Amino acid sequence: MSEKIEIEGLAPGGEGMGRVAGRPVFIPFTAPGDLVLADLPAGEDATHARMMELLRAGPDRVDAPCPHFGPGEGGDRLCGGCEWLHLRYDLQLRSKERGLVEALRRIGRFEPGSYGGPSTGYAPSILCQKQFSDMDWRDHFVLANPDAPCKNEASALATAEADLAEAFGRKQIGGTDADVAVSLKDPDELPGPLASLVRRAQAGARDDGARIVLGIEGGGLAVAMACGMALALERLGLTQWLDAVYGTSSGSLMAAYVAGGTTADGERVLEDVCTREFVSFTRLGRAPVVSIDHLFGVVRRRPPVVGAPGRPELRVLAARISDGRLDTLGPLTDHEDALAAVRASMAIPVWSGPAVAYREEIYSDGGLIESVPVSTPLAEGATHVIALRSRDAAYRKGRHGRLYGLAEDAVASRLPGDLRRLVRERPGRYDAEADALQAAAAGAGALAGRATQIAPPPGTPLVGRLQVDRDRVRAAVAAGTRAALAALTPAGR
Repeated sequence: MSEKIEIEGLAPGGEGMGRVAGRPVFIPFTAPGDLVLADLPAGEDATHARMMELLRAGPDRVDAPCPHFGPGEGGDRLCGGCEWLHLRYDLQLRSKERGLVEALRRIGRFEPGSYGGPSTGYAPSILCQKQFSDMDWRDHFVLANPDAPCKNEASALATAEADLAEAFGRKQIGGTDADVAVSLKDPDELPGPLASLVRRAQAGARDDGARIVLGIEGGGLAVAMACGMALALERLGLTQWLDAVYGTSSGSLMAAYVAGGTTADGERVLEDVCTREFVSFTRLGRAPVVSIDHLFGVVRRRPPVVGAPGRPELRVLAARISDGRLDTLGPLTDHEDALAAVRASMAIPVWSGPAVAYREEIYSDGGLIESVPVSTPLAEGATHVIALRSRDAAYRKGRHGRLYGLAEDAVASRLPGDLRRLVRERPGRYDAEADALQAAAAGAGALAGRATQIAPPPGTPLVGRLQVDRDRVRAAVAAGTRAALAALTPAGR
């Protein structure tokens, strides 16, 4: 069926994204602000569509400088190299710079310089591979159809390869000379869940019969540690092979970015909310100390991609205050619905104000019941769970001192529904989860072979849940990245 769609933004992979009755639609060769007539399949889930006609050009659209750019027969791209030549060059650079710089910094482990092509040239993104033909290896650029290689010296891409090789050189970490990749440990050296994910990524298929899930611990801004781990997994090309991403508390927000493949935007959100507008103890007694409204204002400037085809499911955990039960909200496919669910999962008792309504239920912080999403994914059919921890494996909440207990009782006694019980029981629940994951790492307990954790080494400086220190958040992100690389790559490189 054909629909008029206004393009709202750009999705990973170069497609423009719009909505039809809330349904995300991804359309190649479109630009923000475009109004297009698109041919899309029937249904309610997120989908790809083909642009039939450009009805109105957006302000960022330009004429592509390369004659080989654009859709071919059936709407597929003629050439697989450039994705955004129809956009203003400065917008191309802004859209791609962050991903490139973060990959070089966190995976290449060096501080990159600055390089840009001519203002009417190519997009700084190339897909290369090797083809064996007539007993020669020949570099070529890949079409949407990999059986139809394109090497045309008139193409802007032919110049791009030479320019980028001169600017950056070739750094072989693994794979062929034309590929830039990071080598992973042999799956036989990894815990079961990580081994299954790596084998799936290496095979490039999901036909292994497994259901592999990522579970992200929250804890306010302490989630910066798990964010760094997710960044490493994404740069290693592993997150796209997950079946689902679960999150609880602030881990639910990070789960939304990881599921959509835009973890770097999640990192930037964590940095941007390190302000008194987000957390201020001077508001205590007058207004919530934690302003969830401010947080989601920042999130809307860098929204996660929800429901993109081919990406893992997004599910978040929230505590139902009427009876103290844990609900899984999801799979979430609609953008606004997903943000509402994440907000429900992040409603911290007392600190962030009242509990949150979602689909006729009242919810609070899912971490009150399950701080590290492992047991719930397993109960819902996961065969393997990889837990990203915000704190080191030895961390325990334990028993608080008498004065802390009296203060906690004074606060808990004013909470509605079952929240007071959940608040009092949370330290014991948390420590039991941490004990089970530590036992699994030693091959013992009910989680052995089914769940594993990536956690920072003991002694790593942690971020307090209400600590708005941008430098400390950045340090935690970097520490999380190092922890994930140590778990998955030889010598942790």
